[in-house]
Amino acid sequence: MPLDLGLKAPSRQTAKPIMMEDARNMKCAICKHGDTAPGIVTVTLQRDETVVVVKDVPADVCDQCGEYYLDEATTAKVLALGEDAVRHRAEVEVLRFVA
Repeated sequence: MPLDLGLKAPSRQTAKPIMMEDARNMKCAICKHGDTAPGIVTVTLQRDETVVVVKDVPADVCDQCGEYYLDEATTAKVLALGEDAVRHRAEVEVLRFVA
């Protein structure tokens, strides 16, 4: 069941990152050509006037288009960071992901 907390996660193609339990070595769902491999990404979330940038997020990244896929635990943690920033009425918050 996807988490819907009202935070938007824009990417290069304005699509939300797709949560995958195990996206390693899968074909990219966006470009259909690339394969995914473990990597590190920066996730940007936005709700109303709050923008949250989370750096160094572990993800599976397409080697062709750069689309990324977060596992469920990572997604939950990133969204929790976003919710915390909204609660504290942050306008822009830049955080480093810590596992």
